[in-house]
Amino acid sequence: MARGEPSAADVELIGRLAALDVVVSAAQLERWRGLGLLPRHARVWLGRGRGSVSVLAEETVAVAAVLGRHAGSGRDVRWTVIAWYAEAGRPALPGQLAVPEPPWPAVREALVWALRRSTAQHLVESARTAARGSEEEQDAFYIEAGRVVGAGTPDPRTPR
Repeated sequence: MARGEPSAADVELIGRLAALDVVVSAAQLERWRGLGLLPRHARVWLGRGRGSVSVLAEETVAVAAVLGRHAGSGRDVRWTVIAWYAEAGRPALPGQLAVPEPPWPAVREALVWALRRSTAQHLVESARTAARGSEEEQDAFYIEAGRVVGAGTPDPRTPR
């Protein structure tokens, strides 16, 4: 869909989010809708050939607020979905909206993506392969695992 002027509902949404100290653009709202993360506005028909208008729903404000809090320039939207999922269901803080659950297909896709990038997952896969291999392959695995795990463990003697 070509970008044009934001709808009155989107302008209202951007204003409501700004009141919550969450800054988003119309382009971000459009992108989140395209990804299925942000609900589309409900349409109200005016009747007698006068067309329709978009109406802002409270759930849309809550979803856009959590997306806006966790999104960042250059940040993969899947990290945003994971952060949203981690925050969903918590009691709302004073002055904040309750965070609804994100759509499960987006959560699943984000978690699978993150798992595939995980060093721990790569280590588990290597261990499974080494377990079926020779003793030399197993020894090589233990050397590599020690290197990987050791690289991620800070030396307690090193000042921070």
